[in-house]
Amino acid sequence: MNRRRYADKKSFNRRICDSLLCEIDSFASEESVRRIKPGSESDNLFLGNCIIFAENWNRDRNVYTLLKFLKGYLVLNPNLQFYKTSSTAMNPEVTNSSLSFSFLLVPKDIIINCLARISRSYYPKLSLVCKTFRSLLLSIELRAERYHLKTYESVFNVCLQLSSDLPPSWFSLWINPEQTLTNDIGKKKKKKSTGNTLLVPAPSCYLPRTPMFIVTVGSEYYALFQNNHPSPVLLVCDKDFFWREGPIMTVARERAVMGVLDGKIYVMGGCEANETANWAEVFDLKSQTWEPLPDPGAEIRFSRIKTIEGFQGKLYLRCNEEKDYVYDTKQGKWDASRKGLVKCVIGNVCYGCDKKRCFWYDQKRKEWRVIRGLAMLNGSRHGDFVEIANYHGKLLILWDKFEHRGHCQSKNIWCTVIACERRNVGDDDVWGNIEWASVVLTVPSSYVFLRSRLSCF
Repeated sequence: MNRRRYADKKSFNRRICDSLLCEIDSFASEESVRRIKPGSESDNLFLGNCIIFAENWNRDRNVYTLLKFLKGYLVLNPNLQFYKTSSTAMNPEVTNSSLSFSFLLVPKDIIINCLARISRSYYPKLSLVCKTFRSLLLSIELRAERYHLKTYESVFNVCLQLSSDLPPSWFSLWINPEQTLTNDIGKKKKKKSTGNTLLVPAPSCYLPRTPMFIVTVGSEYYALFQNNHPSPVLLVCDKDFFWREGPIMTVARERAVMGVLDGKIYVMGGCEANETANWAEVFDLKSQTWEPLPDPGAEIRFSRIKTIEGFQGKLYLRCNEEKDYVYDTKQGKWDASRKGLVKCVIGNVCYGCDKKRCFWYDQKRKEWRVIRGLAMLNGSRHGDFVEIANYHGKLLILWDKFEHRGHCQSKNIWCTVIACERRNVGDDDVWGNIEWASVVLTVPSSYVFLRSRLSCF
């Protein structure tokens, strides 16, 4: 282990420690404690090591937390005794070096349950504790536990083509939970990322797998892989978080897009652009069969599609190119459409952005209106693209700009999160309050933004 990694591991910070132990406290319910088999040697070592862990970090509150856990455990298992060796407890060097080993003695389901209650933002540091933690953070069991505990979080992901010689790469937005985020727009000294908000490569310890393209129909989820390996598999997930393979598509696809309309799933792209017969196909949920759609033509087949939205019998394709497209499912006809705003829905309000301003849709007036209070943000956005999303009930905006004025080989990708509100009762305007804005990634100026996805983990 190199010196830097050892230093990170040794300085496993107080907030992580407190968070983990508090989760053990909240985990000490009767139902959860009964899952431990009383009287086993691993139980004794687990409880003893918890006390050693707390004493080593000299946290009085953490000792109290662990004692509460012990009290609840002992009430249900009165015949259990636990032990610890005084020599191990008194020797900090031994406890530090044996900390990783002690976690191996904890029942796996207890570790997973504790980890599932902690914000994913802490996972990069937790992965430094030991190999066991690192393995569990990447496991499907942890994802399933977060789903059952309803502690899953929305993760914002983007797919970028950094070089024409390399396959597309996925990145996930990570926010440092231990820092106060700031608005860096207009600050000349803030031309590079502060490290508090980053687009980190996926998969990683923060996001264990490449995001999937997921749509919902009824109580089931349908997903397509978004990695660089073609696959004809459509995955189906039920309400119990059990994934299975559905009927395979007619062609293998990579990074294809999906849309839902009238109880049918439409899949487009992800195969060779000269695939005219099956470039787009539709899955009928009733008959459980795939059928090809009419050939859309070379212009659409060579386009990079971001999203597919179904509305009133038509599928609207938003693309990276200068044109968007629409497919009429009743007439089986493809057409080009005017480039519109990038849109998302938050609550019952629709928001939209172009490269200059941000808008909200006024249902009463039936018109798009400018969001007030964002003059500085609007003046700083001069990039080639803009992307927005509903991020925990707030408006997330992503854009790029050259790192320096003039000839430059790099671009900065900026991100901001905005809380939109009406400030006064009866106020007819929507105001935007920038909570934070900063550079999240620096990329080559020749890169291409492909698409974004929100996923739950």
